[in-house]
Amino acid sequence: MVPAVTELVIAELMYLQWVDSKQPIYLYINSTGTTRDDGET
Repeated sequence: MVPAVTELVIAELMYLQWVDSKQPIYLYINSTGTTRDDGET
């Protein structure tokens, strides 16, 4: 992920926690994984 996307995701998670800290946050990651030997996606 590029830094701008990472910052946006973190900001959204922080906002959701601020809105209702008792409500769980579910994050679905749709990823095919990687086939590179070093494990980098």
